[in-house]
Amino acid sequence: DAATNGGYTAGTTHTFSHTTGSGSNRFLFVGANTIDDTITGITYNSVAMTLVAKTADQANIGVQVLYYLANPSSGANNVVITSSVSVTIQGGAVSYTGVAQVVPENNTTGIQSTDSTSITKSITTIANNAWTIIVVQNAGNTTAGAGSVLRCSGSGLGYAILDSGSAITPAGSYSMTVNGNNGKWNWVLASFAPPVATNLSQVMII
Repeated sequence: DAATNGGYTAGTTHTFSHTTGSGSNRFLFVGANTIDDTITGITYNSVAMTLVAKTADQANIGVQVLYYLANPSSGANNVVITSSVSVTIQGGAVSYTGVAQVVPENNTTGIQSTDSTSITKSITTIANNAWTIIVVQNAGNTTAGAGSVLRCSGSGLGYAILDSGSAITPAGSYSMTVNGNNGKWNWVLASFAPPVATNLSQVMII
């Protein structure tokens, strides 16, 4: 549907606008990063979002979080990321249509303490035609590798949100590669499903 690089702010809140389309079965993800585990919540159009997962704290990389909101309001609305202390907050948002209005089906998190120019991470999708999304932090510019499409990134900050770019069929293990500068990484990786098809039958009584 749409993606927004929210940039960054030094303070206790970081606010940016994201425009969600008017399609059906809308779904919004917001990823954020701070140097410590200080994010206490994220809202969209003043509606509280739900935490999918967050990483452990890693020196010089910080903590990565991923939040979601089913059926977000369409149109341009503010994302507000709140921290318990004044700190540099980075964030971005990606919205989709045609998504099941339930908790993302699977997620995994991690940190890589050894320096590397790329990471390849896998997750097992559950529903046929599911998608994957990953929010990452690295030491510099981030680009997409195999199995990934870059949706938004903070210029020179190493912060980025990527997804699979298409539906994954059949369901099963799926890998995403993300490239960056030689350095440490952290990530949250999740999969989300399409709506469940409804089979309607008509019975005629004569």
